[in-house]
Amino acid sequence: MNTLLLLTNIALLAAGHLFWKKALKIVGGFSLQRLPGLLMSPLFLMGAICYGAATLSWLSAMSWLPLSNA
Repeated sequence: MNTLLLLTNIALLAAGHLFWKKALKIVGGFSLQRLPGLLMSPLFLMGAICYGAATLSWLSAMSWLPLSNA
């Protein structure tokens, strides 16, 4: 169970990175002028959801494991 939570956390973080990278590529990179379009991008939102889920899985793992083991 603990290992599954940690692997889920890693997978969700990697997916979030990939979604955000793809969203940045589509909008043409990061700038203040492109920020509204980036924030409304479905890929950016999927990345944010992945990061939120990763945070929940990390909190759950931390409730079961000492930090030094995780």
